[in-house]
Order: sequence, then structure tokens, then C-alpha cells
Amino acid sequence: MNRFFYHFFCFLLLTLSLECTAQTQDNFSDGNFTSNPNWVGDDSLFKVNSSFQLQLAATASASSEAYLSTKFSMEPSLEWNVFVRLAFAPSTQNTARFYLCSDTSNLKSTQGAYYIQLGGSTGSSDSISLYKQTPSGKICLLKGRPSTFGKTTNSANIKVKRDATGLWQLFTDTSNKQEFVLEGSMVDTSLLPGNNLGFWCKFTSGNNQNFYFDNVYVGAPLLDTLAPQITQINLLDSTHIECVFNEKIISPSPSQIGLQPAFKIDSIQLNGLVLKLVLATAIPQDLMLQITLNQLSDLAGNKLDTQLVILSHFVKKGELILTEFMADPEPVVAMPNAEFVEVFNSSSRALSCHAFSLSDASGSYFMPAFTLGSNQFAIACKATDSSLFAPFGQIISMPNFPSLNNSGDQLILKNQFQQTLDSISYDLNWYQTLSKQNGGYSLELINANLRCKGSQNWQACNSNLGATPGQKNSNWQTQADTIAPIIKALSLLSETELEVDFNEAILLPSSCDSCILLNGIPSSFLIKNSNSIVVQTLDSMKHLEHYSLLVKNVKDCSGNSALQSQEFVFYQTKPALQNQLLMTEIYFDESKVGQFPNADFIELFNRSKYALNLKGMRLSDEVSSHVLPEYCIKPNEYLIVCHQKYEPDFRPFGNVLGLATFPSLSSRDVVTLKDSFGFILNQVQYTQSFLDNTAALFSCSIELVNIEKPCEGSLSWQACRNKDGATPGSRNSVVNSSDFSKEIKLLRLFCLSDTELVLRFNSSIDSLSIAQKGNFVLNEHDTATYFSYYKNSLSSVLLRFANPIDSVESSILTILDAQNCGQKLGSNMRSEAFQNTLEPMAGDIVINEILVNPKTGYYDFLELYNTSAKTLNLTNLVLFKCLNEQPRQDITAFASNGIMILPFEYLVITEKANLLLQQYPNCKEGSIIEHSLPAMNDDEGIVVLQRQDELCIDSIAYSDKMHLSFLNQTEGISLEKINPFELGINTNNWTSASEESGYGTPGQRNSQYSILEKASASFKAKEPYFSPDEDGQQDVMVFSYCCNQEQSVGSLSIYSSEGVLTKTICRSRVLGTEGELHWFGETNEGKRAGIGNYIALWQVFTEDGMTSEKRVCFSLLSK
Repeated sequence: MNRFFYHFFCFLLLTLSLECTAQTQDNFSDGNFTSNPNWVGDDSLFKVNSSFQLQLAATASASSEAYLSTKFSMEPSLEWNVFVRLAFAPSTQNTARFYLCSDTSNLKSTQGAYYIQLGGSTGSSDSISLYKQTPSGKICLLKGRPSTFGKTTNSANIKVKRDATGLWQLFTDTSNKQEFVLEGSMVDTSLLPGNNLGFWCKFTSGNNQNFYFDNVYVGAPLLDTLAPQITQINLLDSTHIECVFNEKIISPSPSQIGLQPAFKIDSIQLNGLVLKLVLATAIPQDLMLQITLNQLSDLAGNKLDTQLVILSHFVKKGELILTEFMADPEPVVAMPNAEFVEVFNSSSRALSCHAFSLSDASGSYFMPAFTLGSNQFAIACKATDSSLFAPFGQIISMPNFPSLNNSGDQLILKNQFQQTLDSISYDLNWYQTLSKQNGGYSLELINANLRCKGSQNWQACNSNLGATPGQKNSNWQTQADTIAPIIKALSLLSETELEVDFNEAILLPSSCDSCILLNGIPSSFLIKNSNSIVVQTLDSMKHLEHYSLLVKNVKDCSGNSALQSQEFVFYQTKPALQNQLLMTEIYFDESKVGQFPNADFIELFNRSKYALNLKGMRLSDEVSSHVLPEYCIKPNEYLIVCHQKYEPDFRPFGNVLGLATFPSLSSRDVVTLKDSFGFILNQVQYTQSFLDNTAALFSCSIELVNIEKPCEGSLSWQACRNKDGATPGSRNSVVNSSDFSKEIKLLRLFCLSDTELVLRFNSSIDSLSIAQKGNFVLNEHDTATYFSYYKNSLSSVLLRFANPIDSVESSILTILDAQNCGQKLGSNMRSEAFQNTLEPMAGDIVINEILVNPKTGYYDFLELYNTSAKTLNLTNLVLFKCLNEQPRQDITAFASNGIMILPFEYLVITEKANLLLQQYPNCKEGSIIEHSLPAMNDDEGIVVLQRQDELCIDSIAYSDKMHLSFLNQTEGISLEKINPFELGINTNNWTSASEESGYGTPGQRNSQYSILEKASASFKAKEPYFSPDEDGQQDVMVFSYCCNQEQSVGSLSIYSSEGVLTKTICRSRVLGTEGELHWFGETNEGKRAGIGNYIALWQVFTEDGMTSEKRVCFSLLSK
């Protein structure tokens, strides 16, 4: 039930006189409706809830009518009181009635009654109205104000009076403050039809528990005999005094109000229960003011005489302060999932606060009046969240509340004069702990006496609840600050400017000629921000010279001061050259946690003799680019670069630069550092395999092993061996001073256009090599006119020539000099002969070798072979697989970056080039295309090589049955084409790679390679003998045939010298005019045939019925 009304109601019953003692009342505080009084009707559909209110409690699917009624005693004059709440917007299908009197206790079948209709009309004009019901129908006696009961939830105290003359009066209080409004009055002298009163509800299933009733009274009218009382007095500002009464009063005259000391009252304003005095002159601060009220009368004529004393203290800056706030309550730790702001009275007196406001970037929000005791906390929150925070302390319930930004915002607390009492501008760094930035923890003020310290005086809550609203903060301190500010860092901005950063906010005299001394000479300064100054020297500082800085008269906000001195070496700042500023450590694998912050970082190292300014540089990976701010990194200095939210976590490890955005480093990436002009300073192309040198179970970084040799790709990097998993900001754990430099090799060429050529090397190429005039010569006379890195890769160079590259005549490129990181590693390199590229046609390129079942830890590969005399462009080719009648699955554009294949050249496609070279050392590095392949099944599948215009170049339908049948297992054994000039779809032209070749020959001629000259006879064997022992020498018996007629069919069978059938090679095969067949030495039962002499029987049948037969003898030997 409504507790305020309950106590007020009981008070009235005890103190007011009644015309008659006969009455019926029920506030349901006994927890039932079956006694005192007894309610009857649909009792199974009602309950008394935990708030001691009568509530409809129909079943979930119920949609009907329900009622309860009870008896009352008839009196000549009557008064009815009731509280009603409907938690929905009333309609014709969802409405209620309060029956004042009825001729029957069954309110569903009444023929005579007076009742209050609670909404129930269409639209939002629902009202509270008095109706009379007769056998002929219902009549509206008093129509209440429209829309008083048309909201989404509605509640009201209702009062009805009827006197002996038949005068009816209807009063409503929709504010629930006992401020009744007369809806209307009328005269009806009819006799009351009966003494049954009650509730009737009509509802749908969605509202079958949304009706609430309480504080029922019917009996003789209640008479008021008590004088009005003041419940609250507020000094709104220096000219406005507000008095709040417990009931309505008659507006007093100025003579009824006295002020001491005397102040003229300009006007008296009465609004409901609030009396406001407007003074002609302002009340001074901290004045004790006496207010005398004489003969103030309520509506019943009861008089009040009283004296009040108030102190005219207006809250000043620093008395009411912000001490805690929850900007990001999710994920919830143990607090309500709602935002709040905590305020604290730091003064020695209670503070009366009226018309204060709390604002952020989104706007300013009114705070209702409140009084806060000395050294007490209060919780400001949204009104709808008040009940959530009520258990924690005093609540300031705000109708509207700032929407605090998670990552940063400004909070301002102002008094009624719009004077700022306290303000803060926070960001994520205020948490001081990375793990608590993601939500669930409040930010707390540490020391109320040190608010001038700014962000240094705030941190994340340490309570396991996540916040401490309404009580002392978990980090609460009260001691005074006695420590002077100290120099935290020096930054060399130029030859005449030095930035000095202090560990806290500082104060300097506005005029101080000798506050700053550099080598004993006074220097001027500028204030950069609250923690930093910029010292300006008259003479330029000199490179590598030592200097002494002396700072005097620097104070913090607490007045602490001390002499500060620091020695430093000045380093001249110069633009960075390539590989002077190195990436020396990278952490990209956050899957496991090491003994360092679990966040991506990149470590930079200045290996030059000069300071390097990062301003305008760009740090990028394959998907994003990020501009670096101004920061000078000294010679031989490390710098940790990370996202700014992780900067506090990396500070213990060394110098840190936090960026607002940071590359999202993956397990395979290219990280590039460029200067402000776009010139590449350093580049690292890494993969997950860089970690392969460690068996650590925890996460670790990759480290550059030699700062003098940063350009050797994977040879220059290893996984960190430090026990913590990384060494951010300090010397790497892995140092390799040995000479592991590799000779620069030209891996591949690609004709980008008629006049443009792309070179790909096995290592980074120094920018000076690229820019050297006359270094790249085509056909001994055509010198490149333009050169640059290609697609931001240090190992790829784009050249442009004046004359077009011929597509018929061969060209040769000569490179006079090539340098890697300033070291000359190769000279006078010459490319193989090439032409400008042409698009491949069907059969120009064949699938020549394939491995689909690699050994554990290795990858599939597929070899292409250019069977033509043309240089072919692979850029528009794709590979895909066909499976279960679903064409074109796993489409792979393996050469989209530009690749060409020379005449009769082999190329191998695999995902990890280093593993392929490790398994097959004879494979040429330049023949490998590192790219993923379509996912190929081990047992069988179809792989297609196709142009993007869907012209098929070649395909293979492979199967594990194509391997030599007598092999025990095929893991790690590739399938090789015997004759590369035959179509790949011919399964008889494939066999297992030989054992002596290492079971694979990627990038080179196949171990089972065999090409027959065109046979002049109708049928013959290539050799008189063969030895199928997998040594790569004559492992296959090859037969060739030539037919005189087209549309012939042939059969080939192998017999032993005793005439026993050993193997049927083919039966009734449709023949071309010529071709070849192979025997691998197996029997029809899949076993290895024995050593000895054999006969090949060849039979040909023509369309006209002619038959020819030929026998060829040969031997199967063993070496």
C-alpha cells in the first residue's frame, strides 16, 4: 500500500472527530481480504501482494471480468476514499470501476448502483467520472477532466462525498501528494440502492495482473481539526525563501509573516502546498534569519503560529564535490546495472541544495532539492534507478540524468546561481588499470584535499563490488600533500627548445627571470599544459654536448616547492633514413598470456647517431594506417608503441607511445613504417612460422636478432626466449652477431605493362640501390627511367623503360648493383630471357605435379609447367576444385599480385615456401608462389586451372589409386605427370614420384618424366626393359602406338613368358591417331610382377571390321 497515505490515514483516524462511528475501511495491511472486512466474489482471481495492496491475479491466459465486494453501513452523509493504480493505458477492453453502492454483492449483475468509472474510453481522453446505473441503463452524473487517466500507467487517490441533501462531490489526487482537485459536483436526491461496495475489473490476458487497489474507506465524512504544518523550508537563493506545508493553506498577507533581521517582502506566491517569499533585497551569506508566521490558516480554518530559524549559507566551490561515478556499468560486477554520480559534503555544516544541476557534454540536468550532512555522501541517479541504489545511502532522484560516455566526458556540478562547484574531464587513462577500463568499475576520487591533482587523484574502484556509492571510496585518503613536483621527462623539440614534463600539475610565477637555468644561463619558458613547460634557449644547443637544467620556484597546487635539476645530452634531430628507425620486437599473438601486458605492441629502436622525430610518420599493416604524433626518440633508445588504452600497462617496461588507433596485428602481416612523405623507412613481413624456433607453451613476441642485419626476412627474426615471453622497451633476448646474410637473388620478373617491369628479390633492397642511376639495364642499352618500390614491398621494385618490351623477341635485364641494408651483396645479376607476356590458351600451362596428402606439419603443393615457347601472364588465372557435382569451390586467385611464367618453366604453389624448401632442397626458391590452395581431399578430387573468363587451361581428376599399387602408404608422396605434354585428365599419364627423388620434384623436371618420339610403326616399346624400383630410372614401361585410321579401338594385355595373363592395360579403348600407354609393373591383383621376360599383346579393331595384332617382347629387371 501507499505508505505515506497509510500513516497519514491512521493519524487522521486517531485525531479527527467523526459524525458517526459506523465505518468500513481496509488498507490490506493484515495480508488478506477475508476478514475485517470480508470481501466476496471472484476471490481466486485476487491477492494481497508484498506491498500490502489488493491486486488482480488472474491466470496467464485469462481474459474476462472479475470483482470483489463487501458491506458498509448506511449514513445520512457519506465519504468514500480509495487508491487505484492501473499499470496500463485504459481502453474499452481494459478498464475498472469502483462501486460506491450497489443493490447486490454480485457486481457483474447489478441493476442499481453508483460507481466511479476509471477510464475505459477510446483514445487518450480517459477520465475519472461518477456514474449512476438503473435497470434502464447508466447515466454520467459527473464527467471528470479528460486525460487524467489516459497515460501508460495511472494512479490516483479518489474521494467522493454525498450529504443528506443529495449533494455529490468528486475529488481526485493524481499527484499522490494529497493535493485533491474537485472534478465536479451535482445534486441527486435518489435513495442509495444498497450497501454493497467493491471493485470490478475488465481485462485482456496481457493485463490480467495490472490492477491495484488500496486504502478503502467509507463512512461519515472526515473532519480536519489540525493546524497546517511546515514539512520543509528552503533558501532557494539570496532573494527567495520556500516553505512546504503538509496541506493546502489560505494565502497569507505580508502582515502575517515577519523576518528578523527585517527584509522587505516583495511578493507572496502560493502554489499548491508551496509558499514562496520573494524579497526585495538579497540576504547576505551566513546570516541567521528568523521567520515568524502568524495565524496561517488551512482550508478548514485551523490556525498556525510558529517561528523558524534558517542559516543563509549558499554552497560554495569546494564544499560539495564529485567523489565517484559509474560511466560504464557493463559488464556488471556486483553493482546495479545503472550509471550514478556520487557527491560529498566536504564542509563542516549541513548543506541545503536547491535548483542545483549536473551536466555533461549532452546537456544540463536539474537536481531536486536535497540536504546533505557534513562529511556525508549522496548518490545522484536517474529516478527510475532510485530503488536500485536506495540500499547504499541517500539518493538524489533525478527525472533526467546525464548519459556518461564510457571513454571520456566532462562532468560539471553547479549551484542555483549557475556557479561551478566542481568539475572533472575524465578519459580511460583515469582508471590506471587496463582490465577495469572495459566496464563494471567506477572511478573514485582518492583524496578530497588534493582535487587540484586532476587525473592523478582518481583511479578505478578497488572494491570487489565494483563501486562504493554512498560511502567512503575504496581508495579514500585524507593525508595532506607534502611532496614537491619532480621532473619526470625531458623531450628535445629543437636546437633551441626543450620540453620539461613534471609528475603533477605545477604552478610557476608569471614573471621569473631566473626560474629556469640552462648551464647556469637564465632561459625563458612557455607553459604548454598543467604538467609541462617548454624551455627556450638564446643559443642553439650543440649535438652530443652535455647540459645541466636547473628549475626553481616550481610549486604544486598544495604549495610544495623544491629545487629541481637534471643532466642531459643534446642530440640533433634529423630526418630518418631507411633502416635507421627499426621495428625490433612485435607481439601479435594474444591467445596465451605471458608475463607482460596481453596487448599487441611494436617496439622501435633508433640505431642512428641522431634524434629522430616521429611526427607525421605512418605505421601501417595490410588493412590500416596510423599517423604517429610528435615524439623524439634518442639514439640507441627503445620505444614501445601500442594502443593508448594499454599505455599505463606498458609504462613499467620503458618509454611508451600510445596511439588512438593501432594496427590489428594478425598472425601473418606486413608492418610498414613510412616517413611523412610516404618513403618506406622499415618493413617487416612476418608469419606465424617466425615463432617456430620455440616450443614455449606461453605467448611470446618475435624479436629482431641483429640490428645491423634487419633485412634478411625470417633469418632476422626469432621468437623471444625471455622467461616472461617478451622484452618490450629493452634489449632483445635473442642476439645473433654471426653473419647470416644471404646473397641477393632475383626471384622473378613480371611485365606489368609494355614499358613496366616488376622485380621480386629474395630480400629487401636498399633504397639507394633503387635510386642509383643506370643500375637497371634492359638488353644492354635501355636504362630504366623510373624506379620505386612496388606495392609498398621492400623486396619488390617497379621499373619503367622508354621503349616497349617485345612479346616475341627475348629480352634480358641486367642489374649492375644491388644492396641490402647498405651492404653490397650482389652485382651484375642477369635475368633469364623473357618476352612481354601473353594470355595463356588451353594446354599452354599444365598441372604437372600435385601433393594432396603431405606429411604432418607440411602443406599441399601443386606444380604448373609452361609447355609453350611463350612468356605467359598468370594474373588472370584461378584454381578451384569440383566436389559432389558442385562446380567452382574454393576459387583461389593465386597470382593476383602479378606473376608470369617463362617458356618451359616450372612454378610451384604452396602455403609455406620455407617448409617446401626444407622438404625439397633442390627446389628453386624463385619457382615458388606462396599462396593457399583449394582444400583438396586425400583420396580423390578434381582440380581445375582456368582463366577468369572461364576458359579451361588444364585440369586433373586425381585419386589415391593413381599411385603405384604396391606402395604401403602414400603420405608425403606426390603424383607426377609422366608426359607433361599430355592432358592432365588422362589418369594413365600419372604415377608416384620416385623414392630417390624424395617422393617429389616441385619446381623441377619430374622423376618419372618420359616423352616418346612419334612412333612410325603401329606399336612399340620405348625400351627393351624397365625396372619399377622407384629409383627414378626406367620405372615405367612406355608403349607408343600409331593408327592408320581414325575411330579405332584397342586392347593391350601383358603376358608372362609362359603365356599367363599378368596385366590388362586397357580393353576396347577408343584410340586417337597416336598415343602412348604405360605399365608400372603391377599385376591384375595389385601385386608387384616378378622379374622375367614378358609379351605385350596389342590388338586394334577398326570401324570397317578389320583387325590387326602385334606382339612386343621386353623384360622386367631389378637393379
